[in-house]
Amino acid sequence: PELKEGHYVTIHVDTALEMKRWPEVRWEYVARVLAKETGVCCCFIGTHAARQIADHLCENLAPLATLNLCGLGLKELIALLKHAKLVIGPCSGPKHLAYALGTPTFTLYGAVPEYRWGPWFDREKHAFICSPVEYLSPREQADLPENHAMLLIHADEAVQHILEHFRNLYSPT
Repeated sequence: PELKEGHYVTIHVDTALEMKRWPEVRWEYVARVLAKETGVCCCFIGTHAARQIADHLCENLAPLATLNLCGLGLKELIALLKHAKLVIGPCSGPKHLAYALGTPTFTLYGAVPEYRWGPWFDREKHAFICSPVEYLSPREQADLPENHAMLLIHADEAVQHILEHFRNLYSPT
């Protein structure tokens, strides 16, 4: 209930697929700038396994308002996403739940394309940034990290787009 009274965003810090993983230090940068620029609380979400990542982020971001909410059950996650000002993360389950709930999103697309996995309606609520490299053949991918496409999304560019989207959604015109 207390979260509903304050403004918060969710940041999905893990994913089941390594190819969609973005470095922790970049999530930290996004949360730091977003909290300072907008005053929102950043709620980190993910699996139970991501609790350690979120704990580390919360420690590094103190005294900014952050919460480790990794490991929530589905009902709790749905309630959290429903009332968030923005759901941020890779193309993943929480993003798709947010679409269904009508909650605005900002998605980082690496090796998966926005035109295939993006929103079909209410497109103005959903913004994104794409890796400059969407797909690599197995030969091209050889000797590169599995999340190579995600690594090409720079934190400063992502946070600029996130802030622009947030302001477009919530700034009076």
